[in-house]
Amino acid sequence: MRVLALDLSLNRTGMAWGTYTWKHGVINIKTDIIETKKIADHMKKVCYIKKIIGRKIKEFTPHKILIEGQSYASRGRAIMSIAQLHGVVMYSCMKQWRVEYHTIPPTTVKKYITGKGNNRKSMMLKSLYKRFHIDVDDEDKADAIGVLLTGSTMKDVWNIHATNIGEEKL
Repeated sequence: MRVLALDLSLNRTGMAWGTYTWKHGVINIKTDIIETKKIADHMKKVCYIKKIIGRKIKEFTPHKILIEGQSYASRGRAIMSIAQLHGVVMYSCMKQWRVEYHTIPPTTVKKYITGKGNNRKSMMLKSLYKRFHIDVDDEDKADAIGVLLTGSTMKDVWNIHATNIGEEKL
């Protein structure tokens, strides 16, 4: 099963993708970054990020998308902008790309990868190398890999009764 993981950010969105097998877990992990620091308008950033994710989905054709949930440490205007980005991507998963998605809280990712739910980002790099023998030198790529590995262990992600794509609940 092909899985795409996203660490959504308005400046540097991390992406990781690989194939999940029951026997070996996630294999053939690849990563990339969507760089948007040079785009001034935040809605143009959101649209650009959505477009690049859409290209990756078309190329890789994942069965599931795992999205790191929003951090509650964000403050001020950033909260609205990040929420808009998450909303656009999740809506696109359902309506445009028609791929099942799941959100995973950042604390869950950090706890699974580092053993502590409130560790610094830099600890993700060390823990990925020590525990999983994955050598990565970029914090945003490391976060996306963390989402991919964490999601592969969560029962509700693989549950047949999880989010039904296109089904609207009133």
